[in-house]
Amino acid sequence: MLLRIAQQNPDVTIAGEVPISGAPGRADSTQGNEVVSQSTNGTESPLERQFANLWQMLGGPELEREFRFEPLRRWRADFAHLASRTLIEIEGGIYSGGRHVRGVAFTSDAIKYNAAEMAGFHVIRLTSDMLNEQYIVSLIDWLNTD
Repeated sequence: MLLRIAQQNPDVTIAGEVPISGAPGRADSTQGNEVVSQSTNGTESPLERQFANLWQMLGGPELEREFRFEPLRRWRADFAHLASRTLIEIEGGIYSGGRHVRGVAFTSDAIKYNAAEMAGFHVIRLTSDMLNEQYIVSLIDWLNTD
């Protein structure tokens, strides 16, 4: 019953779950994205916006935003290329001690990424240093070879 309530209401958290990337409360967030086919009402980080802008400028294929790859959990990927079953995660705060590099959250992310892999998805993790034309072009080229 609790699981059904959580599935129907994304604002409900099952005990022990860590809020997902893209959760409300991010600083300097924006809404919407013309690059992707779907977006949620969640906020978008400045790094996600930077990635989306580069992706669009460089002619990357269509992505889905905030893709829920596991229906029984609240897990979402920042971006998904469904044709290749590739999830793209933008990892922020790695130099400032952000969520992704702290103990419990790092472990939670590892569990999420491993579950995605076991479900047949490729998981691409991008840091702020990787959000440049050369790296994004290499990712687009890789996706276009599948």
